[in-house]
Amino acid sequence: MDRPAAEPGWTPEPVDADLAAEDLVKELTAGRNAYAWKFRIPYWYCHFTERQQMSGYLRLMEEAKDRLVADRGVSITTLLDEQNWIPVAPHSRITVLDEAPMEEDLYVVLTVESVFKGFTYDSRMDTYVVRDGKLVQTATGRITHGYAVIENRRDWSLVSFDDRMNAALEGRAA
Repeated sequence: MDRPAAEPGWTPEPVDADLAAEDLVKELTAGRNAYAWKFRIPYWYCHFTERQQMSGYLRLMEEAKDRLVADRGVSITTLLDEQNWIPVAPHSRITVLDEAPMEEDLYVVLTVESVFKGFTYDSRMDTYVVRDGKLVQTATGRITHGYAVIENRRDWSLVSFDDRMNAALEGRAA
């Protein structure tokens, strides 16, 4: 069977991870402003096929953002409740590099790459599987996020990050 041969519009960063390490998730995030977790690919991410589909990767990209900010004390619910901030994502892009079959363990890594003028930030999502004793990258993607305050159905505005949000995006305490 043919395998994907896509190339992203950027060069994926090689990851130097010790597959024999006790915690591969920690290996994948060591020294990086990143959040990661291990995920077993469910059938509903595969849509009537045996392999994860693009919509599954899009869900994972949004979940990765949700997990990262929650882990750093600024969950989406917290920001909605306390500041009426809702995430906005003006741009995202994913490239599937290799197949990821149903029920395989997928390692999802979201790395915050840059913050632009305190209004938006760019993150990169990389996914990996362990096959034949090697780390195989199955997808890479980029997404831009910001936050908006929605006044009503027609009026909203992008908000600048406060100290707490900047600290979370930089991977440090506020």
